[in-house]
This record gives sequence, C-alpha cells and structure tokens, in this order.
Amino acid sequence: NWLRGRAVVVVLHQLLGGTVERRTRDLFASVVAEDRVLEYLNRVKEVLWPGGGGSGNAMGREGGSGGRSEKEKAKSRQEASVLLGLLVPDAAGNVVGRGNAQSAARRIAAVVNNRRLMAHLVFTVLDEVVAVLFPVDGGRRKGGKG
Repeated sequence: NWLRGRAVVVVLHQLLGGTVERRTRDLFASVVAEDRVLEYLNRVKEVLWPGGGGSGNAMGREGGSGGRSEKEKAKSRQEASVLLGLLVPDAAGNVVGRGNAQSAARRIAAVVNNRRLMAHLVFTVLDEVVAVLFPVDGGRRKGGKG
C-alpha cells in the first residue's frame, strides 16, 4: 500500500514537477519585474507621502491640506510616550531591570518623536530591504553599503 502511494507521488512529480517549478519561476519573475517593482515603490511613496507631499520635510508631514493640527500631533506623541512607558518596562523589566527599561522607553520615545532620526531609520530599513531583495555581487555588498 505504501509502495503504491509512493509510486503515485513519483509519477506526479515526474509529470508535474517541471510545471510547478516553471510556474514558480514565472511567478517570481512577474513579482520582480521592473514595472511591478516600480508599482511597489509608488505604493510605498504614497504611504510615506500621501498625495505626493514631502515639501521640504523629510517625512512629508508639514504643509498640505487635511493634515492633523499641531495640538493633535502633540496629543498623539504624548499618548505614544505613555504607552511606551508602560509596555517596555513590562516586557523587558525582568531582563534588564525596571529602571533601565523605563529609561529605554524614554529614549525610544525621543527617537520616534525626532523626525530626522525617524526618517533616517525608515530609509535605512528600506535600504536594507532593497539590498536583500536585489543583491549586488551575488549577495555580497562591499564596504557595508549597497
């Protein structure tokens, strides 16, 4: 019984193996095609800068209509800081100590609320994603930069 099941698997692999592999290659080729990559980048750009913003500001938050007021932004920043102050000590308090975790939460809140640092972080992560998806020199990057 097992031998018959194995024989069926071998026959199916022989008949469909090339088709599955070909289909996988075709699918991957269509995902990384130039026009698709351009579409992905345009989507990322639209998420980062809705409506084609980005006038002078690294994160594209100033200017433009329909944005949040400074009061709303300050309230959101304060709420995020409070949440970080509560969550980080709970998550890491036992590992690094409660005082160190609270200090880390304050530092994280300061980094996240600094537009220049946050823009740098976003672009650094984006650079790394692009470097992983589209390696240069067979996956090795020289000098630490792509």
